[in-house]
Amino acid sequence: MNKLLLLTVLSLLMLPFASAGHHNTGFSPLDLERYKQLREAERYQIDLADKQFQASQWDAAINEYNKFLKLYPDSNSCSYAQMMMAYCHEGKKYVNEAMKQYQKVLDYYPKSLEGPHALYRMSQCNLKSGEFADEIKILMQIISDKTYAGHPVVPVVLYRLAGIADADPKQIEQSVKYRKQIVTDYQGYDYFRHCVSWLASHYLLSENDPVSARNMFIKYPGQSNETVELWAADTYLAAARSNKDKSDEYRANARTIWEEFPAKFPNATSYSKQCTMRLAQSYRDAGDHKKALEIYAAYIAQYPNDDGARFEVARYLEEQKRWNDGRMEYLKMEDKLRAQWEIAYSYERQGGKSDEAISNYQTVIDSDFVRYADAMYRMGEVLYYQKNDYETALKRFMESNYSPPTHLFRVADCLKALKRFDPAIKQYGEIVTFFKGSASEAYLRMGRVYLDNLKQNKAAIEVFQTLIRNFPKSGQASQAHRILEDLGVVLTGGGLKEEK
Repeated sequence: MNKLLLLTVLSLLMLPFASAGHHNTGFSPLDLERYKQLREAERYQIDLADKQFQASQWDAAINEYNKFLKLYPDSNSCSYAQMMMAYCHEGKKYVNEAMKQYQKVLDYYPKSLEGPHALYRMSQCNLKSGEFADEIKILMQIISDKTYAGHPVVPVVLYRLAGIADADPKQIEQSVKYRKQIVTDYQGYDYFRHCVSWLASHYLLSENDPVSARNMFIKYPGQSNETVELWAADTYLAAARSNKDKSDEYRANARTIWEEFPAKFPNATSYSKQCTMRLAQSYRDAGDHKKALEIYAAYIAQYPNDDGARFEVARYLEEQKRWNDGRMEYLKMEDKLRAQWEIAYSYERQGGKSDEAISNYQTVIDSDFVRYADAMYRMGEVLYYQKNDYETALKRFMESNYSPPTHLFRVADCLKALKRFDPAIKQYGEIVTFFKGSASEAYLRMGRVYLDNLKQNKAAIEVFQTLIRNFPKSGQASQAHRILEDLGVVLTGGGLKEEK
C-alpha cells in the first residue's frame, strides 16, 4: 500500500480511541520523514505490523510491533511502535494494559513526537475507567508543561477542559479562558472555529458585550464587517425564539441592527435587502402583520422588480387567507410564466377552487415548456383529490412523466380507485423492474392490493415474502413483517411459516 495512503487510513482508524466526541488528537502515525530513514528490513516489519493494525487484528499487530522493538531497539521509530502497541490494547478495550504501554512511551521516549499523545491517551483511559479526577489531573499537566506549547494535542486538551467546565455554571470563566487560548494560540488547529463562534455568542448574549462579540466573530474565516453584523442580528433572533423571558429584548436588538444596516454599510445593497426582509420576518414571527406588510410594501416600492420579495409577500398574504391579494402580487412579477404557475398552484392550495386550478394549470401547459410536466402532474393531483375524476387524472399522470417513478405510483393509485386491480399490479411490477430504488415500496403496495382489494392472501404473502427477502433492512420490510404476523404467518429460523 502507498505509505501516504496508509498514514491517512491509520489516522482515521485512531479516531474511535479519542475522547468523548471522537476527536483526533493530531497524532500522525510514523511521519514520512522517519519512514524514509528506516532501513528496508525495518520498513518491512513496520508495514507488516501496520497491516495487522488496519485489519483490527490487535494481538497480531501487538506481536509485530513488539518484534520491531526487539529487532531494532536503536531505531528512531521505536516510539512509534510502542505507541501503536498501546493503541492496540486500547482497541482491545484493555484499558489498564493500555495505560502501562502509554507510560512506557513516556518513560523510554519522553522527547518523542508520540510523548504528548501518549499522555493524552492516558487521560482518556482514565475517563473510560471513570477516574475523572485523574483524567483532569493529566489534562492540567499537559497544558502546564511549557515544552508542549504549540503541540497539536494541546488544543484538544483545552477543548476537553472547556467542556468539563461547561458542566458547572460557576466555572464559566474557565470555559472562556480555555477557548480563548485556543483562539489565540492555535488558529490552524481543530476547534478554532467552534471556539470563535462559542465565544462570540457568549459575549453577545451572556455578557451583553456586542463589541467584544463582533471583534471575536470577525476572526471566523471568511467574515467581513457586513457579515458579522448579520451574524449578530441572526444570533439575537435565534435567541429570541428560544428564550421567552428575553425574547422582546433580543428581537429588538436584531431589529435595530437590520434597521441601521443600510446607513452603516451603504454599498452593501444585497445585504441591505436581506436585512429588510429579515426585519419583516421578525414582525411576522411576532404576529404584527400590519407592520410586516408595511415593511414589505416599502421594500417593493424601492425594488419593484424583485420577484423573490413579491413571492414572499404573496405567500404571506395567503397565510392570512387573503388569496386574491396574494394572486395580485403574483401578477406583478417580472417573470410572467412563473407568475402563472404560482397562481395555478395557489388555487390548488386554497381548496374549493379546483376548476380555477385546472384552468390555470392548462394555461401553464400551453405556454410554459419548462413547467409543462409539473403542471400536468399537479393537474392530475387536483383531478384525483379534489374532483375524484380518476379517469382524467390517470391520463394526466401518464402524460406528465413527472419525476419517474412518482407519476407511475399515481397511475397505479388511479387504477386502484377505478377498481382496475390487475393493471395496478402490473404497474407496480414495472416499477420493480425499472426503478430498483422504489422497488420495496412497489412490492408493499402490490401486496396490499392482493390482500385488501383482491382478497388473495396467498399471493399477498408471496409478495411480502419477496419484499422481506430482497429488502430486509427497508422500512417497507418492517411493515410487511407486521402484516404477515396479522395474517398468522410467523418468523422462524428457516424463514416464514404459516400457523396452523
